[in-house]
Amino acid sequence: MANRRHGGNVTTEIPRVLLTGGAGLIGSIMVNSLSDEYEFSSFDLKKAEGIRSIVGNLDDLSAVEEAVAGHDAVVHLAADTRVSADWESTLKNNFISTYNVFEASKQMGVKRVIFASSQHATGGFYLDEPWKHIVTGDFAKLDHGQYELIDETCRMRLGSDRMQKYLLPTTLGFTYE
Repeated sequence: MANRRHGGNVTTEIPRVLLTGGAGLIGSIMVNSLSDEYEFSSFDLKKAEGIRSIVGNLDDLSAVEEAVAGHDAVVHLAADTRVSADWESTLKNNFISTYNVFEASKQMGVKRVIFASSQHATGGFYLDEPWKHIVTGDFAKLDHGQYELIDETCRMRLGSDRMQKYLLPTTLGFTYE
């Protein structure tokens, strides 16, 4: 935990959170929306603005271990988001890298890992209703009943009940004991 001063002698501890893919769209939104509650760092192929930024590749386990050390949690956002990505890129960026995030977290004693995949849960249509409200930070427009709209939109795009095999939760949280 990091200490943050709030006028006078009052300090509070805030969690240190590493964002893989922190320079990307969702990472930037998280930093802009939640930086008062968390001390963010980024591990990405490119430098993130406004926070501690580590430039590196998730397929390098030792680099990932160095990056996660000292953090209270990791939010894993990095992936190859291209629907048409070739197998080699998908294997490296989505499978091996994800394994490395979990393994490094375990080895370095980071007890909380959140694996988020909003692109694959929504099909990458982040500029469409109802997802575009997340990008603009207008969360009030995402009322609970809207999830039925998301389900129905995916059903229409897939053209059948295959949606159950397609639509996964946008965020999975894991805690190591």
